[in-house]
Amino acid sequence: MPSKHFRTDVCKIQAYSVKRLLEMGTDPALETPSTQEECVAGLMAEINQDSPDGITVSIGPNQVNGTISVPIDVAHKVDHLVDSESPTFYVLANTNGNATYIRYVI
Repeated sequence: MPSKHFRTDVCKIQAYSVKRLLEMGTDPALETPSTQEECVAGLMAEINQDSPDGITVSIGPNQVNGTISVPIDVAHKVDHLVDSESPTFYVLANTNGNATYIRYVI
């Protein structure tokens, strides 16, 4: 006899792969670190998001590949960025006391 109990799983977050761009002459060297907080701020600025609630970044300060996760109700903003001509966001970093930007592509 089939069960009358139904289970529905609801997706609450969406994860995306990100890659740090390292074009010589354009991007700072891999040794230029960025923090997870700066990554969240850069993504928020790019997708016009007011709150960091639920946004997580899993990428080390000197790593090339990582992931970002956003709440499902924000995912459409990231999807719009991914589908754009340039799915890139910029992260403020510090190189020897000078401000620079690290680019990540989703």
